[in-house]
Amino acid sequence: MDAFSAHDPRGRPTIAHIARQLRNDSEIESTRRGAGGAKMTFRDAATLLIGACGDMNPAGAVKAVDRMRGFTLDVADHLATMQGEDLPEHFTWLRDAENFGAVVEGMIARAPELKAWGEDYDSFWSDVEGGVSGAEFSMRRAAQRLRLPGAGFMPGFARAVRIVFHPPALAAEVHLGWVWRSLEDADAFHGYYAHPDTWAQQRRETDAPENNLITIEVGIPLLMSLHHTVKDG
Repeated sequence: MDAFSAHDPRGRPTIAHIARQLRNDSEIESTRRGAGGAKMTFRDAATLLIGACGDMNPAGAVKAVDRMRGFTLDVADHLATMQGEDLPEHFTWLRDAENFGAVVEGMIARAPELKAWGEDYDSFWSDVEGGVSGAEFSMRRAAQRLRLPGAGFMPGFARAVRIVFHPPALAAEVHLGWVWRSLEDADAFHGYYAHPDTWAQQRRETDAPENNLITIEVGIPLLMSLHHTVKDG
């Protein structure tokens, strides 16, 4: 809870309330209480992350975990499937993960590797000059401006590694690499996760989806904090 709340503006009491609900519902395996008493696993950490970010309301944490853990990739997205087949070896675990819960668990367990990859990715693309489209130039300019010291904010699209939650337990995204380069990046991964019924329903309906979206994004700092807490526990 300390590791999580250090990177979440809602504070420790809210995170503790969410964790208590998940533990009482047996979503978190550890039931030992007290300082130093609970031995957490990467699965427990992933459960807390999904419960805390899958719904804006702490009361929806258990339902968010029950629903979102089983989210799957859209198997009908043939372009994404072809790109997944060409993933470098260090990302194949993302393609092979059974569901969104397994992906989140893996990202926490491999957080140091993802951190190192993200730093290399940022460095590589920041050194590429010339020949960029107007759209990419605009994206880079916005990212650079909002990442300046004192700006106090880094837009999600500027982060090389991020998990995006669409509450209440509607869908989720995982991005390793900049999404606007998704068609040309070989060393990157972009996954869109939802309940299997959602993908089928979207293919049947022609109505426009909801336009008002609330998102919660998670980056490397929180993943690293959870990783070290599990490893050091």
